[in-house]
This record gives sequence, structure tokens and C-alpha cells, in this order.
Amino acid sequence: GINAEFKLEKMDSFMLSVTDALANIETTGYYIQDGFLGNDKLTVLRREAATLKTDGKLQPGKISRGLSLSVEESKRSDVIAWLKPQNLGDAFPAIVNLMQQMDDLRAQLASAMSVTLDRTTFMAACYPGEGTFYVRHKDAADSISGRKITAIYYLNENWQEADGGSLRVYANDEEASPFFDIAPKGDRLVLFKSTMSHEVLPTWRERYAITGWFCCKKDMFLEIVGEEVNDRKTTAMFSRLALLAARKADASSSSSS
Repeated sequence: GINAEFKLEKMDSFMLSVTDALANIETTGYYIQDGFLGNDKLTVLRREAATLKTDGKLQPGKISRGLSLSVEESKRSDVIAWLKPQNLGDAFPAIVNLMQQMDDLRAQLASAMSVTLDRTTFMAACYPGEGTFYVRHKDAADSISGRKITAIYYLNENWQEADGGSLRVYANDEEASPFFDIAPKGDRLVLFKSTMSHEVLPTWRERYAITGWFCCKKDMFLEIVGEEVNDRKTTAMFSRLALLAARKADASSSSSS
């Protein structure tokens, strides 16, 4: 059975104005909602997220390129788990309910937007502290992007400025782009366009979050295929250049002998 302290009543409502969220996303690219679910639910969610970690369900985050994945600690040092309600079972009712709330939000946003949002994917992440980070990156390509909106719910009670770990979101792709920093305070929901570059600054205590990506399934497929094709083209180009260089070196060696 479920440990009594992990039980949670169904989350029937959340504090967020879809109209305000869309207006802010259109003008600034992001939206912040504090007090999304309330402190009582936050406390239970934090316990469940910590249990994911102690149960060994969180593994080093990977960098994706098309269909390939690789651990690159110089770029990201979080531990993560991809979440599906059917895989969590009865042991994590609060997280499952949060996922349902976020998916309900996706449906509400989809009905108010001119873009298709027909899928939500979920991830739990923990930055263990000790300066762990994630370098500047994007959740989606600029051309065809499957992920449209990134939604992050933070689980960190009593977060202090000295704890670091802010989400830094950049206004544009320029190296010297203006940016804004968002502290990962507990019960805070952040929405932003998935094509906006962002990073997680060095974190000095355990930092938990549940992320949902509001996606278009068709565009997600096209994006993955496009990245895979580009990667293969790049690999083929370098192979040709290496072959030409080898032939040139061989020819030089032959003419000098």
C-alpha cells in the first residue's frame, strides 16, 4: 500500500490565468506563477521527488543530437528521470497528479493558441548541489520545433539567493543577449517558449524540479528526423575532408620521395 504521509488528495485546481500567461509569453517569452498549488502540496511533492533520487530512479542527464544521446558532464551535471504515469504506479500519487495538472494546462493553452499542442512529456530533475549546472542551450530547434512551451514547477522550500541555481533565460541568441534570472523557489511555475536559450546557474544545495514540455507530435517527429539528417551530413562531410587530407598527404609524401 501507499505510505500514509505520501497520500495526496486530487489536485482539482491551480492558480493560473491562461489569458495572463499567454499575454506574457507573447510579449516577453515567459511567464511566472507563484503559489501554483500551495505549500501543503509542495511539501508532499518534494518528498516524492527526493524518493525518486534515493530509489535510484534519477540518472545522469544526457545531451541529445537527433536520435543519439550522450552523457557530457562538461555541459550538464543534473540527474533526471523521464516520467510516465503508468510507470510511477501508486508510489508517487502527488507527482502523477501534478503531471495531470500540467497536462490540463497544456490543453487550456492549446485551445487559446493558434499552434497545435497535443502531447506533454515530463521529466524530474535534481541538481545535487556542489556547483552542478546546465550550460546555455535550447529545448527546441528554431526551424521546426516539437516542443513549443517549456513548463517548470520548482520543489525547493526556503530557497535562498546564496543557494544559486537560478534559471537564466536569454532574450535572444546573441552572445551578449539581455537575460533575466528566475530563482527556483518552491511552488513556482515558470512557462517559456522552448526556442529561448537558457541555462541553470551553479547550484549549491539540492535543487528539484518537474518539467513538462507542451509539444506538437508531428513537429517533434520532423525535428528529430531533421537533426538526424544534419548530423549524418556533417559526419559525411568530415569523412570526405579527412579522406581528401589523407590523399593530399599521401601525394605530397610520394612526390618528395
